[in-house]
Amino acid sequence: MNTNEELLPQFNLFRQRAMMVGVVGVAALAAGALMSEADFFQSYLYGYLFWMGLTLGCLGILILHHLVSGSWGHVVQRYVESGARTLPYMALLFIPIIIGMNQLYPWTNHEGLEHVVEKKLGYLNVPFFLVRQVIYFGFWSLVAYWLSKNSRLQDQSGDVHLTRKMKIFSGPSMVFFVITVTLASVDWMMSLEPEWYSTMYGVGRIVGAVLTALAFCIVLVRWLGDKKPLADILTTRHIHHLGNLLMAFTVLWAYIAFSEFLIIWSGNLPEDNMWHIRRMNSEWSVFAVVLIVGHFAVPFALLLSRGLKRHIEPLSRIAVGVLVMRLVDLYWLVYPAFNNHELHFHWLSLAAPAAIGGIWLWLFIGQLKSQPLLPLNDPRFHNGMAEQH
Repeated sequence: MNTNEELLPQFNLFRQRAMMVGVVGVAALAAGALMSEADFFQSYLYGYLFWMGLTLGCLGILILHHLVSGSWGHVVQRYVESGARTLPYMALLFIPIIIGMNQLYPWTNHEGLEHVVEKKLGYLNVPFFLVRQVIYFGFWSLVAYWLSKNSRLQDQSGDVHLTRKMKIFSGPSMVFFVITVTLASVDWMMSLEPEWYSTMYGVGRIVGAVLTALAFCIVLVRWLGDKKPLADILTTRHIHHLGNLLMAFTVLWAYIAFSEFLIIWSGNLPEDNMWHIRRMNSEWSVFAVVLIVGHFAVPFALLLSRGLKRHIEPLSRIAVGVLVMRLVDLYWLVYPAFNNHELHFHWLSLAAPAAIGGIWLWLFIGQLKSQPLLPLNDPRFHNGMAEQH
């Protein structure tokens, strides 16, 4: 059983437009690579990390949903399943980063490394790095495939025992998800400046990924919420739950970022402080102010309003703002590692997220339209709907 036939023309049109953006973006990336390999690889990494964060956020929400069985999760379950099922394709899109490792990660060049970095080369070396990527993507893809496959089987067979199987499977999956995403954030982002480290870095990236996925799901609910089948079951309480989650993860993101800063700054160790100094005692400090205001203060103040959280129109606008701030946050995290830590903007920084985003959205809608938009045969779905009324 596929999704509502009425939505197929909209999905197909959206896929066509997404692919057009992707093709134009890829052409721009190819032209940019001929002009400057360094700018190409830096921009590609930036764009990839945003969309990979969204993908992993979808996987995290999917695992969490099967663990807690909240009624809010059934509204977005198909969205996060579709996002998580793009993981094998994201593994293929990781290949350019492997090709450009020597231009991205200073630890790949053993000459001129600081002594503190040399001691980390047992972990930070190319062969072990590649082995870890195989483990990460293999595990993530397996979890996404297994959960979505069993959910689709339940749609067809109505087997209520699959619900318990998915819940049991999600327990250890969540543990390994946190571990692998933490290690991946170290590999992909923190090792851009290998002389520095933070024990809270991985947690911050996990929260950021889930926040990105939540905002994306809210935008989708705004798009499809007035159309069948979602229009038949969507209530104010569903929207309110999503608004509360968006607020909770916004606050959690700010708490982790501030705690990390406070602990490192109070420790006053040069090898730790330099990461924040690069981003605060220069032109990068503007980004810090923008993030404090736009990523935390404004959405937090708006989401305090119960009325805004109970109406999808204003909530979706807040979600769009959060997605923009996620791009800003990622730029602030990644780019100070390059170009002698100076602020440097290149047009490829726009082309790369657009190119990868067009491809990702094309894949995402392809997954979404191939299945029912609601898990109608999941017993938790009907129990949740009864509680909403």
